[in-house]
Amino acid sequence: LATEFTPGRGDFLTELAVFISQKYRVAINAEDWPPQSLPDYLRPRVEVVDKKKQTVIVARDLQAIRSTVEQRREVRTDAWDAALLKHERPAVNGWNFGDLPESIEIVEAGELPQRGYLGLALREGDVDVRLFRKPDEVAAATPAAVCRLAERAMAKDLAWLAKELRGLAPRGAASKPAGFHDALSQMSAKLLVPSVNGNAFASDEFLQESAYQHLAAHVFRLEPLLPLTKERFEAMLLKAKKDLPALAHRVRELVGQCHELQQKIASATKRYSGMEQELARLLPGDLLLRTPHAQLIHLPRYLKAVLLRGERAVLNPAKDEDKEWQLSLFKGWESKVPAEKSETFRWMLEEYRVQIFAQELGTVGKVSEKRLKEIAGWE
Repeated sequence: LATEFTPGRGDFLTELAVFISQKYRVAINAEDWPPQSLPDYLRPRVEVVDKKKQTVIVARDLQAIRSTVEQRREVRTDAWDAALLKHERPAVNGWNFGDLPESIEIVEAGELPQRGYLGLALREGDVDVRLFRKPDEVAAATPAAVCRLAERAMAKDLAWLAKELRGLAPRGAASKPAGFHDALSQMSAKLLVPSVNGNAFASDEFLQESAYQHLAAHVFRLEPLLPLTKERFEAMLLKAKKDLPALAHRVRELVGQCHELQQKIASATKRYSGMEQELARLLPGDLLLRTPHAQLIHLPRYLKAVLLRGERAVLNPAKDEDKEWQLSLFKGWESKVPAEKSETFRWMLEEYRVQIFAQELGTVGKVSEKRLKEIAGWE
């Protein structure tokens, strides 16, 4: 083992268990080793030092050290409060706060240095410049705030969008007068979202409002998010102004195609078990809020795959069952796949369904069971 085993960056005991199982065909799990089974003299002694090379923490448990450091960093200090006063700005009306550094160091005498992360956050409709404790907090809060600033900056340019999206619900679906034209700032307000299993085309008003949010989320975003600079923000606005007319037209066309295919599937005589659930998954009541624009353009293909599967399932039920079995490994994936990989996995699984049941429709990129397992971290 010492000669051949080369651990990577993952958990040591997990990788060791896999190596032993594969080499010697003996079923070994990481849990087979009792906790703290190594004597202290075989475990690394870790020291955390400050800038003056003075030791502030000593321990052999790296996770315990990390927990201690995190707890200390969560404590409010005079230096942290001073940094808040210096860097945070409430209720900014536009990008009038210059460029934000990704992080700043905050030093308190005799303590571990802290690092703060600058970003933006929504607060009751206003946008604040905020100092966060962690980078992932910046990533979670900033996109919506960037979108709100962009809406304000392009309010006059967006006046036509309400008219463009009017009557978005296909003919025959329930319709109500649009209720979001008067105040652009209310377009991104909280919506009464229909049930996920509801009719994706039931309300013209909801479709218009969710279509606006769908488009805004697509064009008013910085990719990548950092750095947060005025130059990048203004470049995003120019591109959005150029792209929005064609994108709005595309959304209208895609909604129409999806509605037409929904009706074909609902009235199809050639069906398979679970067809209704497939339709509910692809066309939930909050379709435009749950589906990124990059994936919306593929929905008609996914729906066509459902129709083709229905036709083939009737002709050869046994073969359809065999193909369904290939998907059984991924049932309940929502609770097994890490949250940060959930969206990627979700849409690749849709491509995998197309490859299995309607291969002639083609897939985006290479799709396989192995690739899905890699994304999920199951291999």
